[in-house]
Amino acid sequence: MAQSSDLDALNTRVLAAHAAGATEELMQLYERAALQLEAQGDNPSAMFFFTQAYVHALEFGNAEVTARLYEKLRAAGRVD
Repeated sequence: MAQSSDLDALNTRVLAAHAAGATEELMQLYERAALQLEAQGDNPSAMFFFTQAYVHALEFGNAEVTARLYEKLRAAGRVD
């Protein structure tokens, strides 16, 4: 399970990536946060972060990550 300090560190990196406009890094960081929250059993929060990762994957244009995240969100009933 992810420690709170792990998520705090991810949050710091997410804020820095937003400030830098680093879309690819945001995609990766949001997915990492989602996976950690999912492992902790916090599915509502995980789905929020999977959605953010998906949005940034679309923006960055990474078709492989976009497809993987879409399937994750579809399986959870978050997209059609």
